[in-house]
Amino acid sequence: MVKTSKRVKIAGKSTSVQDIINYVNFLRGSHIIAKRMGIQSFEYERARLHNKIFHSAGFKDTKWGTARKTAAWFETMTFRDTSMKKEVGYNKDLVDFKDALDNVIGKLLEK
Repeated sequence: MVKTSKRVKIAGKSTSVQDIINYVNFLRGSHIIAKRMGIQSFEYERARLHNKIFHSAGFKDTKWGTARKTAAWFETMTFRDTSMKKEVGYNKDLVDFKDALDNVIGKLLEK
């Protein structure tokens, strides 16, 4: 496998093209990989590859968990009191990146 140092902007954040390719290829082979690795190991590796994309874009893990889990959790939040955003460390850039990344991955999987 040839590694590339190319980067792409997603929601204004520069991230590694190779990390995205690795994740998409893993998903494409998911039925074979899950049988070979077992479902628990498969899910661990999927989460690791997905989080690697977030790290490549400059996001760090938070006190709430990995960057990707934090993004998914923040995405579900509705705030009646906007002061809560600051209290939990809400990061709109993280949520926007996750949404845009989901769209990019979806388009790549359609091909």
